[in-house]
Amino acid sequence: MGTLEDKHCQIILKNENDEVNNILMNYDLILRTNDKRTKYEYFDIYNYRDSKMVVSGIPINQRLKQQASEQKG
Repeated sequence: MGTLEDKHCQIILKNENDEVNNILMNYDLILRTNDKRTKYEYFDIYNYRDSKMVVSGIPINQRLKQQASEQKG
């Protein structure tokens, strides 16, 4: 795997109506890398409408991620 960068993601729920998805469009999930930029370790939730960070530093459970990867393989 190459060098990773922080990634901004917007969420649109396929099985939801426009009202719900329009609310979600005000927010970004920002995936944050570790210092070596080799894996994503945590994420932030940012509110674009208010230009405010809602919450920062939510850990990504690497153990669950690894288990899911092992189940696929």
